[in-house]
Amino acid sequence: MSTVGSILITLALTIMTESAVAYITGVRGLRQYVVVLAMNVLTNPLLNITLKMLDLRGLWFYIAVLTGETIVVLMEGAILALFCGFLSLKPYRLSLILNISSFMAGLLWAAFI
Repeated sequence: MSTVGSILITLALTIMTESAVAYITGVRGLRQYVVVLAMNVLTNPLLNITLKMLDLRGLWFYIAVLTGETIVVLMEGAILALFCGFLSLKPYRLSLILNISSFMAGLLWAAFI
């Protein structure tokens, strides 16, 4: 599969997973869903392209993933805090939950392909 195809699949999986989990955690407003969608369109390809460009192996790859995911959680938490107004969970907690869920979905997807 091409790099572009791989990035589009991971983005679609992330959007589906995080949208579902956002709903489960109480996100209901259209504006909030648009923010969740927009932040994923921004951060997911950016992280995946960066990881592909680094082309790391072994422990260094896992360190880069952990570092990148931490940065994404912080960025998305800030985006949620700035643009979503009231949320059922604190923005950074919601960001962490959303990203853990999509990361786990990605691991499951990778196990089956």
